[in-house]
Amino acid sequence: MDRKEALEFLELPEFATPDEIKERLESRLAYFENLSEKAPSDFVRRIHARNVVKVKDIMRYSKSWPAAPAIPSVATPSQPELIQPFQPEPEPTPEPEPEPTPEPQFEQKSEPQSEPTPEPEPQLEPERAPEPAPVDIPEQPASPEPVHMPEPESEAEPEPESEAEPEPAPIAWLIRHTENQSSTTFPLFPGKNYLGRKAKPGLSPFVTVEEDPYISKVHAVILAEGEGPYSFYLADNSSLNGDKASTNGTYLNGNDARISSKVRIRANDTLQIGITKLLLKYNDTSLDDMLKEVAGKDYMHTVIIDVL
Repeated sequence: MDRKEALEFLELPEFATPDEIKERLESRLAYFENLSEKAPSDFVRRIHARNVVKVKDIMRYSKSWPAAPAIPSVATPSQPELIQPFQPEPEPTPEPEPEPTPEPQFEQKSEPQSEPTPEPEPQLEPERAPEPAPVDIPEQPASPEPVHMPEPESEAEPEPESEAEPEPAPIAWLIRHTENQSSTTFPLFPGKNYLGRKAKPGLSPFVTVEEDPYISKVHAVILAEGEGPYSFYLADNSSLNGDKASTNGTYLNGNDARISSKVRIRANDTLQIGITKLLLKYNDTSLDDMLKEVAGKDYMHTVIIDVL
């Protein structure tokens, strides 16, 4: 096994260091050994045992691998230093000399000669009329100031609460129907429904099956097309998965050939991702009735995937 295939199996980047590879190998070895010891069936135990052998092979081969390529560094171009054109210094402007302030000249004025003031003639005072007797005027009471009554506050009408948009109802269900596992349900909605082990940002809705280590992060896609009745399609390729096809493949109705293109699926079809089998059910009855119906069905043939 070459270095690239081993790093993909360990889910490590191309520039992983030897210490990172060693740490991941030790954790994966303990993980698969634990799964092998607690496997619910002999078939599942053999699959986990193969992975234990694969991890040990990588430990042996990794000693002869070449050194990891260095992470390319992007050099930041230095900006050229701007050269300012030569400018001659301006010559200083001579300050103007202040003009002499003329001294004020005072004119001498001749004082006018004073003339004799004539004596005023005596004036007779006019007779004064008798002053009228004072009349008592009753004081007028001060008008009271107007009292402003506070206006009653109008009760503000409560703003209507914005109703949250109801979630769309599922148009179909995937029901897990795998030996020695509980019957878990997964809703399907119009458009693309992604299947995988770890939800990827931007891909929604997403059917997450975390318990199966043989499922890729983004494994396959179920497309619900039309506007009722819907048509369902299953795909496992790089153009629809968003990145690349799954590692261990997707299988339909126990067929050993993995699907490589978009195929039509119908109610009661069983698809297998990893070692998990999921049965498609239309949303035409209650979920309890679907679970009872699936529980009474025989298990579909399990495709043995090649994990080596």
